[in-house]
Amino acid sequence: RCSCSQQQPPAEDTKEMSSSSSSPKENASASADAASLIPKEGGAVVPLDWNINDGRVAYWLRCVGTFGYLFSTMPILYALTPLRLTHYLFRVLGFPNHWLPLDVVSTIWSKVLLKIAQLDVVVEGDGFDPTIPTVFMFNHQTAIDPFIPQSFSQFCGKFVFKRELIWQPPFLGLLLWAYGHVAINRSNRESAIKSLNKAGRKLKKLGRSTLIFPEGTRSRNGQLLPFKKGAFHVAKTAGVSATPVVLLGAYELWKPGTAFPNSGTVVMRILPPIDTSEHSVEELMHEVRTAMEKSMADPPRTSYRTRVVFPVPALMFLSSVALLLYKCFA
Repeated sequence: RCSCSQQQPPAEDTKEMSSSSSSPKENASASADAASLIPKEGGAVVPLDWNINDGRVAYWLRCVGTFGYLFSTMPILYALTPLRLTHYLFRVLGFPNHWLPLDVVSTIWSKVLLKIAQLDVVVEGDGFDPTIPTVFMFNHQTAIDPFIPQSFSQFCGKFVFKRELIWQPPFLGLLLWAYGHVAINRSNRESAIKSLNKAGRKLKKLGRSTLIFPEGTRSRNGQLLPFKKGAFHVAKTAGVSATPVVLLGAYELWKPGTAFPNSGTVVMRILPPIDTSEHSVEELMHEVRTAMEKSMADPPRTSYRTRVVFPVPALMFLSSVALLLYKCFA
């Protein structure tokens, strides 16, 4: 990692340049954003803008387009659930998990969803082997979080979600259950742990990873909430590692109380796996939390700028739906 201080002019020169070329208001804004500077190749420094002001028309086009895509494609996703019966045959033929029919469907569907919402995902971290089962533990800040790992075929694991979602409209939980994700009863601790341990052992046998939000619910302030023990019991019982994954930028793009996220970039940072055999559940919770908090305090090392782009994918989808309706009812 490069040192940004060597690339900057002396403090006095910087002050003179700033006062001569910028207004007091601009200087104050620059000072406020000083904490969000990230290094780029060559040692230069660029501001890390999580979101962009793309105008109200574009914002609502993306909002309507994304939710329209979500609800209009759910019947198709339900119709494809029988393909799960073919997974055994594909495994016998030697196909890896991320090439199983429903995994391919989930990956493509999630990619299109994020494309319509105009959310780009940048992955940081190396040494990740998708063939080795692990328990991925994500921080949870927005409703878009589950779709981010689902859009990458390497995360060919199954999410753990609360059973109440199965019968809650729009019945997305029922679809998750039909696709093999794990539903647990959080109101009954004994039953929840039993279901988690059984699911963990089964997924390990199939060579799959488990994806879970150890906080149990979304954070309303962008900070980590207290962890639940269930995720760590799964890792211990299944005898697999715990891999912390930090999502950076999702909270900044979709603040609580807003209808839809701004377009921009989310960084998914995969941290080194933690060996569960050497730790108790409490120690493992502490190790994972410490790693995630340290990573959340470290700005992304990937240099990029979010860009103002008219919501073409959303407009194309809405136009296609309008044309289809016209052909059906005209």
